[in-house]
Amino acid sequence: KSLVAAVAANENLKLDKYIASNAETFALAINYMGGLEYNVANRIEYRNDDYTLILTGGKQTIKGETLIKYFRYCKTLDGTGLKTQGDLICAMLDNYINSENIDNGMDIYRKLLSKLETASNISYVEAANAMPVLEQLCKSENRKPSTVVLNS
Repeated sequence: KSLVAAVAANENLKLDKYIASNAETFALAINYMGGLEYNVANRIEYRNDDYTLILTGGKQTIKGETLIKYFRYCKTLDGTGLKTQGDLICAMLDNYINSENIDNGMDIYRKLLSKLETASNISYVEAANAMPVLEQLCKSENRKPSTVVLNS
């Protein structure tokens, strides 16, 4: 809750809902969803005292632990790193909000928020009420891929 308040104050916006996790539960959630299908632009071979990240270029499925390392690696880059982090989040939205996941939405919600010990202020009822909206999004012929908008 304190992070939500700090982001809201710093960015001058109101955040009504959130889902939070630590690195371990984030990785478990990504793995639960089958990893993230993503097209890595170029081969990455990065090492520091905390972690090693090696990704081949091209389309692949990135598992949770590697995805966390990729996010961290992006922080080491100049202006392109933030864009890549945004692209990863967009890929997550585009990959995970689909008809199959909507059909299993409440089971996914329960597992991600209770069994994986993530924190959220989204109630079960609110999540259930959102499923029809997400279902319409998935069925829409006007749905467009998620995009990154960076404010300077």
